[in-house]
Amino acid sequence: MTEQIKILIVEDNLDDAELMVLELEAANYKVVYQRVDTIEAMIAALESQEWDVILTDYSMPQFSAVAALSLIKLRKLDTPFIVVSGSIGEEIAVKLMRDGAHDYLLKHNLTRLAPAIERELREAKVRCERKQALEKVKFLAFYDELTGLPNRNAVLNILRKQILKCYKFAVLFINIDQYRKIKYGFGHIKSEQLLIEVANRLQASLRPGDYLAKMGKDEFILILGNINHVSEAETHAIEMHRVIDPPFALEGFVIYASITIGVVDSSLGFDEPEEFYAGSRNGQLHCERTGITISHGCIQSQYAN
Repeated sequence: MTEQIKILIVEDNLDDAELMVLELEAANYKVVYQRVDTIEAMIAALESQEWDVILTDYSMPQFSAVAALSLIKLRKLDTPFIVVSGSIGEEIAVKLMRDGAHDYLLKHNLTRLAPAIERELREAKVRCERKQALEKVKFLAFYDELTGLPNRNAVLNILRKQILKCYKFAVLFINIDQYRKIKYGFGHIKSEQLLIEVANRLQASLRPGDYLAKMGKDEFILILGNINHVSEAETHAIEMHRVIDPPFALEGFVIYASITIGVVDSSLGFDEPEEFYAGSRNGQLHCERTGITISHGCIQSQYAN
């Protein structure tokens, strides 16, 4: 099967560029290429599209492999970069490799060109997969994979900053009532869809400066920043109940959900972010037991289904 490959050729000699293309076509590649020989032309080519490989001569009247490599490093590209030169000493070749070039070849011996490109494409794919895996690990350290909301680690960091600012703020612990019954009744997929939709509705109710995070499977934390009185948190909590009250239409299923909210505010004088989390969660649990509304504890929805 013919494999298409997009190559940026940094070369002032058209014949040399065509020889490289012919060599790759003989190796069963369908080559799409552009030839450039100045820094301006290379910048334009890099901005026009992504390239699979960059092949470059070492020295040209208006450009060089060193300058081309510097441009690639400046743009933080991980495109395989191979120097193909008419004459290049071992010392220069080693320096290029240390500076970031992936390989070098001599123009009079292109038999290694296709294998070198194949190897570099394979290694570039491995590097890309490794980078994506590391980025996912970093993301999951501070974000919930299902909803994309900040997670427990992130919200505790935000609470530490709020405590240091000495502004008035409130923490609302939000729990989806009887989530386990919903999960067993409608299944895993529908229950996860419900969590996503609940997160979306809660986000839509936020004010500038508010911060929403997902703490557990069916638990959310909302930080209301720079409030004047805890009554503002109570008002916002009642509004969130109204937001969650309408049924959720999930691909043919209609699911009703209600929430219970525990509230604590900064006037309690907690010094640690975990105390705000525990205080708001305990307020929610107290509400489940008693059903009452208290200033620094819990607000239970009169709209709950």
